[in-house]
Amino acid sequence: MRKLFDRTPAEAGVILRTLKAVATAEGLLPFETLHRATLDALCEHVLRAKVDLDELPETLPEELERRVLDPEVRANLLHLAIAIPLLEPEYERDRARVVERIAARFRVHDRDVRNAERAARGHYTMLALDAYRGSLADIGGTSLKRSLVLYLRGLVHRDADPELAERVHAFASHPQGTVGRMLLDYWRDNEFGVPGEPGSMQSQMFFKHDVHHVLTGYDTTPRGEFAVAGFYTGLGGNDYADFTALLLLQLQVAVQVDPTVAAWRDQFDPAAYFAALERAARCTVDLVAPDWDPWSVVDRPLAEVRREYGIADDGAMVRGRGERWCGALGPPAKRVGPDKIKEARM
Repeated sequence: MRKLFDRTPAEAGVILRTLKAVATAEGLLPFETLHRATLDALCEHVLRAKVDLDELPETLPEELERRVLDPEVRANLLHLAIAIPLLEPEYERDRARVVERIAARFRVHDRDVRNAERAARGHYTMLALDAYRGSLADIGGTSLKRSLVLYLRGLVHRDADPELAERVHAFASHPQGTVGRMLLDYWRDNEFGVPGEPGSMQSQMFFKHDVHHVLTGYDTTPRGEFAVAGFYTGLGGNDYADFTALLLLQLQVAVQVDPTVAAWRDQFDPAAYFAALERAARCTVDLVAPDWDPWSVVDRPLAEVRREYGIADDGAMVRGRGERWCGALGPPAKRVGPDKIKEARM
């Protein structure tokens, strides 16, 4: 979404009005707090525009097609619009209809738009499958087929890879501050298991993603995962709208699309997401490109890699050895969802 940083004030106003129209279903629904916070964060970190959101009309702009001419910017706007109905489980369909009208006006026939429309009607399968299929190789470093094999073998602890495990355990001999040593801390704190050991299919499937966590310094709390998704969105050509939508389903509206991760409500932090997108826009290397090899950095100092890649230290959630990569919530498998905590207090 890097082109969104170059918009004129007039274009920024049209983009924000369009997203407000989705949030309010063109005036049928109130302008909710989370939607307002999302547009505020987009203004601050991406559009860098000072706009009074209350003064914006709630209908789609008549000049939408004339103001937004660039096909890439149109796609970015559509993919931002896709997320709006998924921020709240109520009235998803009403908001999704506005997204469909935007796509029709742009004459865009987009898989992500179709999947989001299905999700708004309660059909999440295609969105989940396409998100995994489209991003696993880039984000995790493995194919969908291999991931399924690893997952099935991992269920019966038949996923051991002694050669890989030996290679990873060798990170312990790397100097402090190297990416490899940080990865060992990351897997330990999250109790994920070391890649190559039996039952560690998650670490094998998402090795590249785990390296991304270390390079960015984002923990594995829902806030940290949304920050990683925002970082992906700002990196290169693919804005990973489907991956963000998948996280919104799992961690914002509590739709269980990934059986390995707890489904929670109300975890989306728009400020963290768009700050991460802004941070990624300054990055000089596309870390999700198929030809970028995460193994190329494991024996290098993290600070050196960040300087070379243009990953600013500001924004990192894990800054020192005393801070845990799982965050204050503890290891993912042992976390208690906010809804359960609330029930226990009642």
